[in-house]
Amino acid sequence: MKKFGWGVGVLLLVRYLGQLSRNRILQGQNDFLQVYGGATLVGTGNLHSTSAMEAVHRRETGNYIPSVQFVRPDYYAVLLKPLAWLPFPSAYWLFQSANLAAILLFLYLFRQRRTLLWFAPICLPLWVCFANGQDVPLLLCLIALSVVCLRQRLDFLAGLLLALATFKPHFILLLPFVFAFHGRWRVIAGGITGLLGLYTLAAVVEGPDWLLRYPAVLSRPDIHPEPFGFLNLRGITSALNLPPLWLPLLSITCAMALLLLLWRTRRLPLENGLALALLGGILFSYHLGIHDCALLLLIAALAPSLSPLESGALALSYPLTYWLLLLDGPIPALPALCACALIGYQLRWLVKNYPFSEVSSILPASAR
Repeated sequence: MKKFGWGVGVLLLVRYLGQLSRNRILQGQNDFLQVYGGATLVGTGNLHSTSAMEAVHRRETGNYIPSVQFVRPDYYAVLLKPLAWLPFPSAYWLFQSANLAAILLFLYLFRQRRTLLWFAPICLPLWVCFANGQDVPLLLCLIALSVVCLRQRLDFLAGLLLALATFKPHFILLLPFVFAFHGRWRVIAGGITGLLGLYTLAAVVEGPDWLLRYPAVLSRPDIHPEPFGFLNLRGITSALNLPPLWLPLLSITCAMALLLLLWRTRRLPLENGLALALLGGILFSYHLGIHDCALLLLIAALAPSLSPLESGALALSYPLTYWLLLLDGPIPALPALCACALIGYQLRWLVKNYPFSEVSSILPASAR
């Protein structure tokens, strides 16, 4: 049955990827333009200038993609600066090679999870990462390396690695709560130290007020894709045609519920909390692409083996999920609704599989 499902996944994957433009992928006419543009423009005073980014697009590819602007924190552009020293094609393939190496290292670090090795080759978001010239594999690898450090009680180093992972901060916003609930304060100290260093690096190159200017960059409507086909709360409200007020209400309610769950389960394994927090990062994220859902592989790797969270995260990375997102009507809301339900199923599984003495803090007082 596993081989049959794997074969169907390959067919769906090939069918989906066959719709993508091969020339755009091979020539780097994708999100890599923001990476190269950021590396080129950093230190010039035009890092977030639309006209300056357009000039980079046209000079390197002859085309302009208006939605592809540099939206990462300024320190990320400083770290990317060496790419600008290379011709565009060389920089592009070096970047893609680095992402491939990051994925291979991630799979090696979690090589004991055999099911993960089966699913990775047919994980559509992972393939879309390379098709779109995205850096999500680097994020996966950085968080995976931090988990290895956490296992060895190298908490401060884990925090430093997570600070580097803040080039996509919206996906890891809940992680500090997990470390605080578990009393791993050295991780938080390492993260704060790393962020101070990164802020200083950007301040030297872009000016000390860069952080004050950054929210204006994130508020630009042209950088946010349409919510159609999103595996998050924004996708749910869009597919169900709910009024705009529903999105902040759902986000606040679900975030508070998840934080309460993370607090109640603080005596259980740290990695389970990290997996739940990362799933929350996907659900609450306003800016989300299919490539970002490659984080589901990391969630599956951190979740307890054979748990609902592991199985659900792998199922959501299966190509069929992304065919559902392409349909009309309320059907595209189903994957994100299932992701929300996973949190509840995982709680039930934890209560059932761990000794009562360890999970008694999860239950309300009336149930004890």
